[in-house]
Amino acid sequence: MSIIKPQHHEITDLNLSPQEFAKTLDHSFLRTYFTDRDLDMFCDDMKNYFLKYCSVSSGTVAETVKRLKGTDIQVGAAIAFPFGRFCPEIKAQELELSIRDGAAFYDMVVDVAAIKEHNWDRLRFDMETVQKVARKYDAPGKAILETCYLTDEEMVKAAQIAVEVGMDYVKTSSGYAPGPYKRATQDTNIYEIRLLKDTVGPDVGVKASTGCTSFDIALAYFKAGATRIGTDIAPQLVAECALRYKYNNP
Repeated sequence: MSIIKPQHHEITDLNLSPQEFAKTLDHSFLRTYFTDRDLDMFCDDMKNYFLKYCSVSSGTVAETVKRLKGTDIQVGAAIAFPFGRFCPEIKAQELELSIRDGAAFYDMVVDVAAIKEHNWDRLRFDMETVQKVARKYDAPGKAILETCYLTDEEMVKAAQIAVEVGMDYVKTSSGYAPGPYKRATQDTNIYEIRLLKDTVGPDVGVKASTGCTSFDIALAYFKAGATRIGTDIAPQLVAECALRYKYNNP
């Protein structure tokens, strides 16, 4: 399996073709009630809309890889999703099994409670334990910080630890936060993206993964410093890109 390491360069040319734009998206298949029929449709969308990366639950990796065989699409595993409060050793084993099933990268919800308690040693152990497995297979990883629960200081410290343990990305959110936490404004999301990018620097990516409901918002996130966008409406965003720049709809 050939793994393409993520690119973290700033996206400065926002006049992207649909094919180029599609490569910036992680299309997600993470709802509890998704069926095999839904997975078939999801994989068809991956192929038809030029999508390069997808994120699925660890138990869905093998079937997704099977359906996408013969393409260059990379399948990522969502680890400890969506709550993160699992034993680090269990997270590591989940990643190991996912990679054996064909996962090329992973997104892990970190121990958010450790961040809120300012237990930085526990947070570091959480990330490092999983990263040991990732390094063995050279699998890129993203640390999901659940920024909606965090203060600025907590976001910065958690992101700094992610950099120190070798994470390839920090990611804003799982998208599963309840109630008022989930209703962050676009301005709030942009502020958090900028804060994270300023913290991690040029060699670590920022994945924005909540509130991206249109192509215009995706562009705003890129301008703020995001290098990838996580979404479950990637086909819609690619179609909007095609319409905006008068390409034929994919």
